[in-house]
Amino acid sequence: MNYDTVAAISTAQGEGGIGVIRISGDNALQIADKIFNSISGKKVTEMKGYTASFGKIFENGEDIDEAVALVFKAPHSYTGEDVVELSCHGGLYITKRVLRAVLNAGAAPAQAGEFTKRAFLNGKIDLTEAEAVIDIISAKSRGAARAALCVKEGALRKKIDGVKNDLLSQAAHLSAWADYPEEDIAEVTVDSVIETCDSAIKCLQSLLDSYDCGQTVKKGIDTVIAGRPNVGKSTIMNLLSGYEKSIVTDIPGTTRDIVEDTVTVGDVVLNLSDTAGLRDTDDAVEKIGVDRARKRLEQCGLLLAVFDNSRELDEDDYNLIESAKSVPSIAVINKTDLDNKLDIKYISKNIKYIVYI
Repeated sequence: MNYDTVAAISTAQGEGGIGVIRISGDNALQIADKIFNSISGKKVTEMKGYTASFGKIFENGEDIDEAVALVFKAPHSYTGEDVVELSCHGGLYITKRVLRAVLNAGAAPAQAGEFTKRAFLNGKIDLTEAEAVIDIISAKSRGAARAALCVKEGALRKKIDGVKNDLLSQAAHLSAWADYPEEDIAEVTVDSVIETCDSAIKCLQSLLDSYDCGQTVKKGIDTVIAGRPNVGKSTIMNLLSGYEKSIVTDIPGTTRDIVEDTVTVGDVVLNLSDTAGLRDTDDAVEKIGVDRARKRLEQCGLLLAVFDNSRELDEDDYNLIESAKSVPSIAVINKTDLDNKLDIKYISKNIKYIVYI
């Protein structure tokens, strides 16, 4: 067996229209020939790159499934090696049965991420592009997908390469000017060296400064729903989640621990946390929940500060408004169908964005 050639199921582990088993390595085509018979009678090893053939997967004389074999010849493949992709009917049993036939024919099981690793080692992609593959797969919003695809296409690499090339060019010029004074080489000035270094620093600093924004787009915004008891935090959590995530009652203090969920609002992913109502309490269990809520509030990336339109501001509300000044915040005025007793003017002076429900 040639363990240079690896194989794995490349589609999700579940029921679907098709399942794809990818084989990559020096013997990929020969291994595919051992378990695939095309209807035309043409062997996989005789196929040209970027061509497909319909046939059947078999093992020990038994047909396993119908399939399409798609061939990619080195170096023009994802991994840079010979690759065969067998597309059979989707489903846990069939795809695993086909993979078992491929492994028995001489391939080794691919490790997690091995196809991308081989693409990196064979110079098909660089490290930033390899890391972007998992970001594309795990993207939860349009913004995250676009950002990951941009990196996958080399946007970050091109900026870093530009800095590297400028520095190398300046270093080469400096070496040539110092080592060959008799040659007609333009003098390297202090100003030109400083200018090149400053330009490199600015470019790299710009990349570093955009990191937090990129992480927000990729992983989502840690969003805390906070307010005093019984203002409607859990109702808002359920509205955003689209189902009964939090228990809703008219009893203050129902939510005692942090309830979490992830939702996509437009192109933005929100990592929601429905917290215990902010108030002083003698209940030991509720007090733990309130302390956790206040700690989570200090660390969040977005605060949804919820207020009850039918009740006047109290000390807990004023404390929440003060906390809202230190983080990006949206005030949510709930219960607007009831008579207004809330000082909305005071809230609007301290929190720029207000939503009424």
